[in-house]
Parts: sequence; structure tokens; C-alpha cells
Amino acid sequence: MTTGAGHRSTAGDPQEDRYDAGVKLRQLTVEDVRTEIGEIVKQGIDGTLEEHFPVTRHGKVGAVIIPIAEYRRLRKKDGNPTEL
Repeated sequence: MTTGAGHRSTAGDPQEDRYDAGVKLRQLTVEDVRTEIGEIVKQGIDGTLEEHFPVTRHGKVGAVIIPIAEYRRLRKKDGNPTEL
């Protein structure tokens, strides 16, 4: 999403091109997370979680759930690996 004069908006649009083209996104509400978190964590543990989940509250993205392998990769890339 771009706005006037080439400035990028960071208003919480999960479809912005800051995500890799191959990343699957599935937006969830806080209520959705409450019902689906067990399955999401199970898939994360099994290594089968492939989606990123922007989580909304009142229509605004406030967090993103990502696979643990992706989190580890990003931390390592930033030079700050994690033991998680």
C-alpha cells in the first residue's frame, strides 16, 4: 500500500508488499484465535504450519502469529538467534 509522494503507509494492512510473495496469510480476529490456537500451536510443533496470521481487534491488526521456524530464521538473520 502506498500513499502520496511515495510514502509507505504502515497502517496495519497485512497485504502490504513487506511480506514475501509466497507467504500465505489468513487474517483472524481475537475470537478466532481463542478457538483455533490449539490447532495453530499443534501445527507449529509438527512443523506443518505454513501460514502467517494477522490478528485483528476492532478491525485493526495488532499482532501476527508466525511459525516458530520463521521466527527463528528471522532472529538468526538479524544476528540475534534465540533458544526458543
